[in-house]
Amino acid sequence: TIRADELIFGDNAVITGEVKYFSARDAVIKPGAQISGKLTKEEPVKAFNRSQIKKGLAGLIGVAILIKFLMMTIAGLIIFYLWKKGSDDIVNAGLANFGMNALKGFAFVILAPIAAILMFITVIGMPLGALTLLFYGLALSLAGIFSGILLGSIIYKYVLKKPWHVSWQTILVGNIALYVLLLIPVIGWILKAALFLGLAGTMWNMGKAKWAEGN
Repeated sequence: TIRADELIFGDNAVITGEVKYFSARDAVIKPGAQISGKLTKEEPVKAFNRSQIKKGLAGLIGVAILIKFLMMTIAGLIIFYLWKKGSDDIVNAGLANFGMNALKGFAFVILAPIAAILMFITVIGMPLGALTLLFYGLALSLAGIFSGILLGSIIYKYVLKKPWHVSWQTILVGNIALYVLLLIPVIGWILKAALFLGLAGTMWNMGKAKWAEGN
């Protein structure tokens, strides 16, 4: 088996057996070459260059972002139509004292799983640890979904100067704007993280209030 850009059999070449070669070009056989065996040509496997790899990765990332955008938008619409008043309450709570909510959200994201792990160390604390992790997952999921809804409400209220409440328009506009932020290096990512943390803090406040009501 031979791999070459170009295979040349010179005038003095004597080939009696089968020759299999990988090349984009046909073999060149000089007039004096003696070839009694079989020549088999195979097309070489093309290696991906860096440009092709970058394009492929960019395409995969683009598809992943589009799928996530559709999932978040659809999830937001479903929650809105099933829980209209609750959606308005979350956005209003998120807008109120946003900075403090973001600080609480940052603490919640870091400390809640640590607290749950410490609870799991003791047998008595395992049920409470499980509930903590369940609430943690639910709170972060809702924070992710409502990030676009909150941003859409901010755009309607402060940029477009229009009367607002959570609607399919604010959900769609907010999610589009949220994913545009991903295209802005550093600043866009920081703003997106701030929205998420602000809503994580909001979820923590609302969950704590519900817990207090129940007790």
